[in-house]
Amino acid sequence: MVWIIDCWNAHISEDFHNWIKNEHKYILLIFVPNNCTSELKPTNVILQKPLKHAFKVHFNSWIYRTIKDQIIGTKGRLQD
Repeated sequence: MVWIIDCWNAHISEDFHNWIKNEHKYILLIFVPNNCTSELKPTNVILQKPLKHAFKVHFNSWIYRTIKDQIIGTKGRLQD
């Protein structure tokens, strides 16, 4: 089996390589050169990028509302 992955620090670490060798002997790692992920791994661009962006937008909206509610709640308690 061939696993095509990017050169993320965790993927190129010695620990990861040893784990693959010991636990998954039949996997051959092939690394995508830096800045070539979009060429060789189109799912990163088509699926993961929009998904990560959506998570970021929703998280930022949630954290903004949470902090705003905490500030408004604090102001209300201080005025009492």
